[in-house]
Amino acid sequence: MDLLDTNLLIRFLTNDDEEKAINVEKLLNKSKNKLYLSDVTISETVWVLKSVYKLEKKEIIKKMKLILTLPSITYNKKTIDKSINNYEKYNINWVDSYLTALNQLGKYNNLYSYDESLDSVLGTNRLEPK
Repeated sequence: MDLLDTNLLIRFLTNDDEEKAINVEKLLNKSKNKLYLSDVTISETVWVLKSVYKLEKKEIIKKMKLILTLPSITYNKKTIDKSINNYEKYNINWVDSYLTALNQLGKYNNLYSYDESLDSVLGTNRLEPK
């Protein structure tokens, strides 16, 4: 298995450097090894698409779903798929969608936060320290 860095995903998803985008597409389609996207790489990709490229949430979700369905790609499927679902369904940012996914999947008992918007995410047990 091989790792992919964020900058490759950005080139592919934005086509801001056509030659690099073509090379990444070839890698994604012809790699003999599985290509792993870490949770950090996925998070950074979402952040760059939002903050640098100013893409709307709907467009980011569409692009992330595209990359994650490629046969060569492997990732932390359960957590990232749940994160994408939360990001799409609720009015929260990517990090909050990821944290709520971890809580929903039972990896952690509670999610300590002062962010009351997390209360809208079903299956999340948000607490405030007292």
